[in-house]
Amino acid sequence: MRFRISLLSVFLVFAAALCSAADDGKSAKLDETATTQPATMPSLTSRPATGPAAASQPDYRRVLVRLGDKMAVTQGEFEYIMSGIPVGKYESYKNSRINDLLGKKMFILYVADHPELVDEGQVEKEIEKSIKKVKLKDEKAFEERLIKFGTTMEEFRGRIRHRLAMAKLVGEAIKKGQDEAYLKELFDADSSEFDGTRVEARHIMKGFNIYDTPQQLEARKQKLAKIRQDLVSGKRTWEECLEESDARTKFSGGNMGPFPRHLRLVYGEPVAEAAFKLKIGEFSDIVKGPMGFHIIQVTKRIPGTGKFDQDVKRRARSWLQKKVLYEAADEVKRKYPIIGVSEPIRPAFLQSMFDVPDTQPTSQPTRQSATRPG
Repeated sequence: MRFRISLLSVFLVFAAALCSAADDGKSAKLDETATTQPATMPSLTSRPATGPAAASQPDYRRVLVRLGDKMAVTQGEFEYIMSGIPVGKYESYKNSRINDLLGKKMFILYVADHPELVDEGQVEKEIEKSIKKVKLKDEKAFEERLIKFGTTMEEFRGRIRHRLAMAKLVGEAIKKGQDEAYLKELFDADSSEFDGTRVEARHIMKGFNIYDTPQQLEARKQKLAKIRQDLVSGKRTWEECLEESDARTKFSGGNMGPFPRHLRLVYGEPVAEAAFKLKIGEFSDIVKGPMGFHIIQVTKRIPGTGKFDQDVKRRARSWLQKKVLYEAADEVKRKYPIIGVSEPIRPAFLQSMFDVPDTQPTSQPTRQSATRPG
């Protein structure tokens, strides 16, 4: 069973976790003397150099985002994952690809902290299946094949561990969803979460990037706090304040449209959660979502059916599968805070003749064109 979770919509919930490289719970220290771009993707488990030496790192070791002091997203990883992107699509893909990298690393850390999720005997069985699939005689020949594709046996084991861990996590949620008594308890606790109840809301957003520094994030948050103060005090109207919004919805009054409690809202689960707690006309506090900080105002509430029916059960089961991943991601973020460090440098291979290079050009990472084994 495969599961892919989008970070852009679920705020860093282990996007494409099954493609992650291996991690044994320790972070390898980068070789600060390296001066060439690696031919393959840098290890996702590497810890960036820190201190004065970091300033002289080659571009591909430039740190973009940290997960506590355990892991980081680097320029080299960013360049690798951006290869193949059309030149004109750089800005469209930049943030989502960094989010994807961050999600992979978050899941690596989660699995390392929860070894009970993985049966190592099953890992070895999966490796045996992969060896038979590519018709090789033994593990040594398989490892040689992996090396040709720019990876190692331990990294391959890591991908299997993460696939099995994801399957177990979501599998447990699926099992819960088969218990109708449990679903009825969820429904009785708050029927509006699953009975089709929707709210219509509008918002003002100050956007941010995942690589923004804590100081930059705080500055954006304070700008929105001042806007909220003006709204609540009546100093400025909604329309006047909306001019400062960074969201495209500013051109339609800030309207987010009607949405149910657990829909995959582009602005994220925290926004939906906050909106459903508001009374009509009330302004929310500052809400942090995956794309920015928000002020939300609910303009209408559309009641659901209030009935415990098949649609309710379907929605509740879907939510349970998402919830277990939200909770896992929250655990990682509490233990390893996400800290923005620096904006990525636009790779040389994504510069057009009309672009001014962001910095000294870096070399284009290479990919194997053949299919990876297993």
